[in-house]
Amino acid sequence: MRYLGMDYGGFTVGIYDDSSKMFDHGIQRTDNALYRALFALYHHYPAFPILLKIPLKIISYALIRLLIRQVEQKQFDAVILSNNRQHLWYDPSRRLSKKFGKPIINAHCVWVYINAAKHHPKFAYPALVFYSTNRQDLLVYLKDRRSMHILDGSIDTPESTYEGLGSLTITTWVRKLKESVSWVGHPTAAQPNVYALYKKRGSLGKAVVSLKKEVSKSSHVFSSHLFKEEFPRLMEKKRKEYSSIEKFKNDWVASQQQLLRDVLINVQKKYLNRSIRTFIIAGGISRNPSFKRLGGWLTTPSEISGMENGGKAAAFMGHSLCKEGLTIEHDKWKNY
Repeated sequence: MRYLGMDYGGFTVGIYDDSSKMFDHGIQRTDNALYRALFALYHHYPAFPILLKIPLKIISYALIRLLIRQVEQKQFDAVILSNNRQHLWYDPSRRLSKKFGKPIINAHCVWVYINAAKHHPKFAYPALVFYSTNRQDLLVYLKDRRSMHILDGSIDTPESTYEGLGSLTITTWVRKLKESVSWVGHPTAAQPNVYALYKKRGSLGKAVVSLKKEVSKSSHVFSSHLFKEEFPRLMEKKRKEYSSIEKFKNDWVASQQQLLRDVLINVQKKYLNRSIRTFIIAGGISRNPSFKRLGGWLTTPSEISGMENGGKAAAFMGHSLCKEGLTIEHDKWKNY
């Protein structure tokens, strides 16, 4: 079967063929100018909800139409829609069902990106997925191809102020050190890519503080409080020892990357007795270069990770739901 995945959070599309186990690489993101406009408006929405609701809905509708135009000549057997409904301005389910005459399956973006970890060629069950993005941290146990079970973590709600490690690690660094960067999906010629600069600083610096003991004693498996409070405080105390601000920034990033590796190593130690064959990192944090020097953990393949590949991840989710019979235990995100 061929599955069409449509992510109407990042507005991307993808097709997965489960006979060839390959993606259709001829389709991807919709109009970038419209998407940037939506992204900009969305970040101002909490302050101006009445004023911005209508333009957000209009732009979403236009982006959905562009998605449909990309795939209307393609062959597929089912459509999988991926998004968080709390952030959905226009629901295309009815329109797509009428347009394509195919089964429409809704899948929450959290499950879609966790499931994407299975696409790694070395993936084997049972597996432990360390999922982290801007507003969630989850530890998920995959006993076999039919199940997902949450062991620990946060939940994204409209009232939530929780910031996941996928965002916290990067935004804390950018804010505290006043870095000038361009973000993924929104490049600026005069500014370096945020992950490229983060990787460069980490490779040039060295870890000068350690919170390994605090990580092992933490009651919270993700130790987010250490990234947000304790680590910046320790680094600020060390700042007076530096004559070069660039060296300080490099060591700051290298030390934070070591803290992130310590968290993953601690998680692995806690769950080794479950005979887990695969430890894998999913979500936005899988892009973090900290893990290049971390043995024992895999990361979600780049071709199916990140918001710009949400359509492919959704298409792969179709394979897991329809072909493998996936069900999700302890589903905190209902109506999916």
